[in-house]
Amino acid sequence: MSISDVLATRYACAQMVASWSPTEKIKLERQFWVQVLKAQQSRGLDIPTVAITDYTFADLEIEKSILDPLAQVIGCQCKTPEALIELVQKADAVITQFAPANAAVIDSMQRAKVSVRYGIGVDNVDLQAAKRKGIPVCNVPDYCIDEVADHTLAFILGMTRQVVPNAISISQGKWGLAT
Repeated sequence: MSISDVLATRYACAQMVASWSPTEKIKLERQFWVQVLKAQQSRGLDIPTVAITDYTFADLEIEKSILDPLAQVIGCQCKTPEALIELVQKADAVITQFAPANAAVIDSMQRAKVSVRYGIGVDNVDLQAAKRKGIPVCNVPDYCIDEVADHTLAFILGMTRQVVPNAISISQGKWGLAT
């Protein structure tokens, strides 16, 4: 199936599914991209590679379930720029959590079209180097917002109610108001 056949099929399907649910539409979109990748493979083109530099989760099953068969996911636990350089050189997309994506790491990216940061901040990514290479850097702006707000309120309540001083006082066998 050629790319033009795939695009024509996509257009026809899009006309049919205007009333489908968002989940059904996402499934169709995924099927479309699978067909595009199969067409690319039949022409000898590589499957895109997504390099995940580091992560604190048990595994990458969620990422793999989303990206497979659209891309090959390679996960590592890189902690140094040297290890990162080796991983990201041939990656089409890079996802990082805490690994230091400095200028040397970004400069080594030969095929990257995007760099994504698990989390709100991008302080571990050299944004100027990424800009020079034309690689957009994205983040997850709403990551852990509820947890941070809950934690902040817990600290405020803890300070207002003197939870820590009272706990220390009680652990020392004293009972009464902490000062």
